[in-house]
This record gives sequence, structure tokens and C-alpha cells, in this order.
Amino acid sequence: MKQVVVLSVKDFESELQTMLKGLEIPIFSKVDIEGCKSTHGSVDLSNWFASSRDSDFSVMYFAFVPDEVGHQILDAIQDWNINQQAMSPMHAFLQPVERSV
Repeated sequence: MKQVVVLSVKDFESELQTMLKGLEIPIFSKVDIEGCKSTHGSVDLSNWFASSRDSDFSVMYFAFVPDEVGHQILDAIQDWNINQQAMSPMHAFLQPVERSV
């Protein structure tokens, strides 16, 4: 089992929901977040949030899915990013679930 986490700017929320529903993910959760940037430090955050503001409204979706489904979600996100070539692409990652109760 994997936990898949997807981060997106709020503008792409409907596309993300459509994508998850199209992959027949039965249950997923959503958290509204406000992404903040600092001009200090050496980390390049330019492609995570729009570069013209100090904060941006984003969403984080997560779900617990079988391994192969987690990879399908990441593949779909990667394809979407390639086809959209948006300034703020969606980001996603998988985490292993060692144990659940």
C-alpha cells in the first residue's frame, strides 16, 4: 500500500479531481493550503508556486492506494504536466505505508 500526495495550485483543482475520479480512486482527501515563499535561501521554489506573489492558494490531495494505482496516479500527473506546460505544474509523490490499523 502507498500514500499518494498531490499538490496543485487552486486553479487546477477541478482537473485534479477529474483525474482522480477517472482513475477510479474510491476515496481521497483534500486540504486547502496557502503556499508561502521566502526570498531567502538557496532552494528554487519558482516552479512550485507562482513567482509574482508571496503566497498562493493551493490544494493537497492524498489517498491510500495499492502500489500499482499509486504509480498510475503519478504517471497521469506527469502526462498532465507535459501536456499543459503550466507555470505551476502539479507535484506528486508516493510514500510507503508500513503498517495501518
